[in-house]
Amino acid sequence: EIFICDYDGYNPHPVTNDRSINVSPVWSPDGSKLVYTSYKRRNPDLWITDLNTSQSQVLTSYPGLNSAPAWSPDGKYLAVTLTKDGNPEIYLITPQGEIVRRLTYTRAIDSSPTWSPNGKEIAFTSDRSGYPQIYIMDQEGSNLRRLTYTGDITDSPCWSPRGDRIAFVLRGGGRLD
Repeated sequence: EIFICDYDGYNPHPVTNDRSINVSPVWSPDGSKLVYTSYKRRNPDLWITDLNTSQSQVLTSYPGLNSAPAWSPDGKYLAVTLTKDGNPEIYLITPQGEIVRRLTYTRAIDSSPTWSPNGKEIAFTSDRSGYPQIYIMDQEGSNLRRLTYTGDITDSPCWSPRGDRIAFVLRGGGRLD
């Protein structure tokens, strides 16, 4: 289940009560909504909950993965990972669940999208080079470039608030850093 609590861990209260697996919650930029992946219908679907009304609704429920939501800084879009066309690809959707466009086209696994603070770029993980590495593309899916060239696996990119750095998880030499 997903809970919200104070920054210090006190005053927890549930957002979901599905008796199911609910993972990867992300706040909307204005803090009024959460998007997350839920298995309550036995498929990893994307759900959105309005925190003001406690109303939840499904965003995407394509067969296969509906995961890794990331809000654009202006709150107009979400970058998500869907397997609706076969392998995991990154799509741009509206907060109502409508697909705006598919951003990646590859036989590889593309996942973990994250928006730059200015909303002009998206960093993500792809194994198109043989091993998962971090890539960056423009918000339209163009101007693709590889960022990392190290470690067995790099994953979970996250932009710094100024947009001048990207933190990520690295597995190299049997360690995760």
